[in-house]
Amino acid sequence: EAAISELLMDFAASCEENAGELLGFVSTVEVARDMDVLRAALGEDQLDYLGASYGTFIGATYAELFPATVGRFVLDGAVDPTMSSLDMGLGQAAGFEQATREYVQSCIDSGDCPLGSDVDSGMAGITAFLDELDANPIPLEGDAAGELTEGWGVLGIIVAMYDEGA
Repeated sequence: EAAISELLMDFAASCEENAGELLGFVSTVEVARDMDVLRAALGEDQLDYLGASYGTFIGATYAELFPATVGRFVLDGAVDPTMSSLDMGLGQAAGFEQATREYVQSCIDSGDCPLGSDVDSGMAGITAFLDELDANPIPLEGDAAGELTEGWGVLGIIVAMYDEGA
């Protein structure tokens, strides 16, 4: 827990260093206020909103700040606003692991899975791939200049869990 706390403190310090005054305007409350500005700019009396995952927290924040302008709200996969960031992150990590295990099992069940013949070896293969990206990022060519790093690899896996088309 101390390592996570230190990592978050370093992250916050980097944000402060790089964002300057803007940092004071980057929060869930500010996003909700921006949504109300957009509602008003569109000339709408009420805001209709579809929020998923963290978007549910944004929607709940908007409803708390602007109850008179709440229209039709759908909050899918609601985030518990009373949870700590650490508990939220741990819960999300558990969900991602479960989804990844189910994905690997589905791959195995379909036959000829490049991840292996059992879930544990498939999970180990994914971990080994991400570890290799951490040690040796893959250079990207063309318009996507940069490198495929462990962070981008993890993001690619996570995005696919949110959107089957991804």
